[in-house]
Amino acid sequence: MNKGTLSTIFLTIGILFTSCEKNKSYGYEFLLVNETTMDLYVKWNIDGSTHFDTIPFSTDPSAKKYVRHGLNSSSEINLDVLNGMYSCEVVSSDSSKTWNVSDLNAYSLNKSSEPFFNLVFETYSIEIQ
Repeated sequence: MNKGTLSTIFLTIGILFTSCEKNKSYGYEFLLVNETTMDLYVKWNIDGSTHFDTIPFSTDPSAKKYVRHGLNSSSEINLDVLNGMYSCEVVSSDSSKTWNVSDLNAYSLNKSSEPFFNLVFETYSIEIQ
């Protein structure tokens, strides 16, 4: 094998690896779990978009009821910035209780990734009791 052929092989391999590289994608998921004995009404504001949801209660302790919303980004968002983009208020169905669960520092955080697809996930979850 001559130098020209070897150079062509290495150049082709380099081009293939470069063309297969993907930018990382980041997924942020916010999960609220209803641990109460009543339905809960949720008002989310995530990156300027407002959403409304209902989390039904369940009499079956093994059946967790929850709602979730997500945010996708092409760049990593640090917790301080993410906290500024997120707010959440919860009201019980009889209006006797309200929860402001806007501080993501109070949430449990689960991080995971999918290296093959260059995906990074952060799931913030909190139980409303």
